Amino acid sequence: MRRTAAVILIGILVKCSLALGADSGKPAANADAHDGYHCLFIGHSFFIPVAKRFENLPAQCGVGNHRQQLVFSGGQSGSPGELWKGGKRAAIQKILESGQIELLGMTYYGPTNSSLEDYRRWIEYALKYNPETAFFIGLPWGRNGAARELAEYAWANQRASRALYRTVVQLRKRYPQNTFFYANYGMASVELKRRFEAGKLPDVDRLMGKSGLYADRTGHAANILKDLSALIWLTALYDVDLANSDLKLDYTTDLKPMAVKIGAEQAVREP
Repeated sequence: MRRTAAVILIGILVKCSLALGADSGKPAANADAHDGYHCLFIGHSFFIPVAKRFENLPAQCGVGNHRQQLVFSGGQSGSPGELWKGGKRAAIQKILESGQIELLGMTYYGPTNSSLEDYRRWIEYALKYNPETAFFIGLPWGRNGAARELAEYAWANQRASRALYRTVVQLRKRYPQNTFFYANYGMASVELKRRFEAGKLPDVDRLMGKSGLYADRTGHAANILKDLSALIWLTALYDVDLANSDLKLDYTTDLKPMAVKIGAEQAVREP
């Protein structure tokens, strides 16, 4: 069964059971685990760069026919609510109107523009043209990651993850015939920051910069964060044996078991 990723608790946080999986109680829309989706990913700069990194990973792990299209809008304007209101709406709708999209991926920005109704507008529109569409909702890492205290940063991720997952549960109940994937890929940032601060991330010599974890003060991802996040997407969307795959990444740190661990340590049941 396709798995998802969720929250790793660290520091002062107590490990808890948080249902962040694709456990919708039915088979995924693509029954063949080796047949990829035709995806449309819509979102902001903490989402679309991960989608770009993700594009070639399925094929390297034996998943055929994965295809994807992207629509980007920066910051808050890339949230589901603002995309519906904004200038990119027509472009997204035109792609959905083709009827060829099998999975629509959306992101999160905040409660005021990533509400249940914000997601439902896009879901209803997609289902008009392909009633079997599957959906993916991804939670990114928090802003300003380089400057924040690790425990607070992890706690904020957990809080957002719980809130957004409640929305996913509601959507699964509202659309029981469709598959909803959820991935808290923001945990990639928490885990990499934890390792860096412990001196266990040899590929990163600073938190911010070209060879860092973050590209800038806002918290946009440098390469290693994009790649680990994309691996988490892979574990969420496709049933691949990532740990034993031939996938090669150019890091001293082996990111594959990190991605597997982030997914496997989470309970696939409701809290």
